[in-house]
Amino acid sequence: MQSLASAQQNTAQAPVQTVRPCVKVDMPTYKGCHDYMSANEYLDRLLHYQQATGLSDAEFLERVVPMSLTEQAAQWYRLNGHRARTIEEFRGEFLPANYEWRLGRELELCTQHSKESLLG
Repeated sequence: MQSLASAQQNTAQAPVQTVRPCVKVDMPTYKGCHDYMSANEYLDRLLHYQQATGLSDAEFLERVVPMSLTEQAAQWYRLNGHRARTIEEFRGEFLPANYEWRLGRELELCTQHSKESLLG
């Protein structure tokens, strides 16, 4: 009887594992500067993919990131990308140092042609 009570206590104290539903999300890929997707958009999609998979930064950087980079981006990663230990470190290494400044400059240089309508 005492062993039954002990077994019930152990069962009550055992952590409950939550079963996560399987979510199908396509892995984003990025080939480099000639990709239709911006580097920033790729990183945003990569973060969403990490959240969907539930992988830690270390697992994600080791298993997913190398597979998601192709062509020029894959070459860059083979030469530079193995240093990051977190996704934020990877983001800092992946984006050019002046990335935000260049985006702002592109917006500043956008002009409207004299025959273009604001209303479309």
